[in-house]
Amino acid sequence: MEQYIITIDGGTTNTRCILWDNRRNRVGEERREVGVRNTAIDGNNERLKQAVKECLECITRDNGVGWDRIHRIIASGMITSDVGLVVVPHLTAPAGLAELAEATVAIQMPEICPIPIYFIPGIKNYSQDVTFDNFEAMDIMRGEEVESIPIIEKYHNGSPMILVLPGSHNKFVAVDENRKMTGCLTSISGELLPPSPTTPLSPNPWENGSWTRRTMTGNGCFRDTATRKRPALGAPAFPPEFSTSSKTTGWRKFRITFWARPWPETSRRL
Repeated sequence: MEQYIITIDGGTTNTRCILWDNRRNRVGEERREVGVRNTAIDGNNERLKQAVKECLECITRDNGVGWDRIHRIIASGMITSDVGLVVVPHLTAPAGLAELAEATVAIQMPEICPIPIYFIPGIKNYSQDVTFDNFEAMDIMRGEEVESIPIIEKYHNGSPMILVLPGSHNKFVAVDENRKMTGCLTSISGELLPPSPTTPLSPNPWENGSWTRRTMTGNGCFRDTATRKRPALGAPAFPPEFSTSSKTTGWRKFRITFWARPWPETSRRL
């Protein structure tokens, strides 16, 4: 009898469940416009619990899959925070696939489903003591570490790299030569993007003004390294090098273009 896996992507504003077969084919998807934001607003996570329960029930029923055929349910993202379903402490960087797998916890939640849910932790930057001199080096991620793993597995060539994961909060994830995530940096510049992913930022936003290319330094900050044309208001504040093909496209192409670009040799890792 074929077995299936369900993944839960729990974010700030949405919760998405995807059903996968044992050949890693996507079989079905269910989502609700409920996230940890609702927990913060309501003061409890009842709406989030109900959203996850509905997604799991719908995706199994609509695809004719019983609970006895679900091998595992795996959850990641903000769903593991103090405003999610359960609190799973961050791992401290550096961390990779093995460390995430070892720190994953299985929790029974009978009010949601009859089988355990495996929760993957997030990753935080290493910092012994946070002070006014180094506070900008402290950063965290929940969900982006899971997005990073398959990109690392496919594109890592033995050299350090920077992954740029655009979104409402852009994440810059540093990866070392051993495929471990050594830290991250967050930019809220994604909040300035238009609501539709296919809506251009402007008729040709790459032709307006001048901007400063920035390089990540050892303490997690950016430093200016060169000057060139800058996008109009609404474009990402700290993009790395980008290809010509991304200049006139919408957000979806922009995202693909920015994945897995090696960082310049002049920079230092987090």
